[in-house]
Formats: sequence, structure tokens, C-alpha cells
Amino acid sequence: MDEKSYIDLLTKKEDLHPDLRASITTRHGTIMLHHPLVINVFYTPEQNAFINKQYEYKVKAVTQAKQNKDWSFYILLHERPYRLEALLAILPYLNKEQTDKLVKDVWVDSESPHANIKVWRNLWSLTEDAGKKSKAFKDLPDLVTIYRGIKRLENKRNYGISWTLSEKTAEFFARRFMPPLSYILKAKVNKSNITALIEDRGETEVIVIKSIKQVEVKKLV
Repeated sequence: MDEKSYIDLLTKKEDLHPDLRASITTRHGTIMLHHPLVINVFYTPEQNAFINKQYEYKVKAVTQAKQNKDWSFYILLHERPYRLEALLAILPYLNKEQTDKLVKDVWVDSESPHANIKVWRNLWSLTEDAGKKSKAFKDLPDLVTIYRGIKRLENKRNYGISWTLSEKTAEFFARRFMPPLSYILKAKVNKSNITALIEDRGETEVIVIKSIKQVEVKKLV
């Protein structure tokens, strides 16, 4: 879209697409549009023409991606908070390799995956080779020390599934946003119990969906 077309859309008066009207909501006094294909956190009716154009493009693109079985693009067309739902919708169409890749990709892209921890446990249980062919995984010892940074002590029977090989990385996540209290968890797990190893975002993350029985807790000061 060139600059003139963009300006024309912003100045054009138009009703909001019927598909989007139910997605107008108010949060913390701010009116926003929150739809799986379009999010606008400062919605005003003056933007309707531009939003409609964006939505119509995405509807066509989603349909085309599904026809082409381009599942990565299909998910990417959805706004970030809705990508997990998009993944679940196409799960029956994925082969094992696609499942491994897309579960990892959506997990890494998620802003707060632990809000849907039961769903993620089930998804990770479907994977077979999420990073297990990497040199980093092959170089791991049979007994692996893992760490997790947390802001509060949760149910001791469920410490979460996302861990790191680096105590320094765990401390970063524990202290992020300067909580009043923070902790580092330390555990040892058999290499065979690691579901996935992810080398993204400048860290080495390990996913462990099996229950971890013995965990050391270190309170940070």
C-alpha cells in the first residue's frame, strides 16, 4: 500500500465490518478492538476503513494459507494472543514434523504461555523431536541440572514446565519487573525426561512436562 492509499483509508468514513463489531471492548477505560485477526488497542471509528481493509486481507490470506497447507503462515496471520487457538484448530492436519515445529514456534512467540499450562502440557506431549537432534541436546549429560526463576512459590507439586540450563538466566527471569520476592528453583532430571530443548531468545530453555519430585529453592535478596 502506497502512502496516498494509506492516507485515503484513514480519512475515509466507513462502518466497521460486521464480523468485528462484537470484538469492541473496553479495558482499563480504553476502547479497543480485540479480534483473532485484528487488534487495535486505541480504537476509534475514524480508523474503520483501514481496519476493514486489514481484516479483509487477512480473511483471504487465512483461507489461502489453509488451502495451501501453509500452517506457519496461517498461525502468523493471527494476532499473538490468538495463535495458540489457531494452532489447536489446525492440529488434526499436522504431521509429526510440523507438530514439533509449530508447537515450539508458538510457545516461543507466546507472551504468557503459563496461563494455559494444561493445554501446553498436552501439546508438548505430542512432540517427538523438539530440539533433540541438536548438538546442545546431544552434549547434555545423562543427569541434567536445570533452573527456573519465579516470583512466588506456587504449588510444590507443580513448579512449571519451562526451565533453563543457566542459573544466571533463571535469576534474570526471577528479578524481572522487580518483584518484592523472587526465587530460583534448582533440580536434577534425567536427560530422557526432557521433552524439548529450545535455543531461541538468546537462552537454552528446556521443557520438562513430567513431575519433578525434588527441587531446591533459593530465595534471592
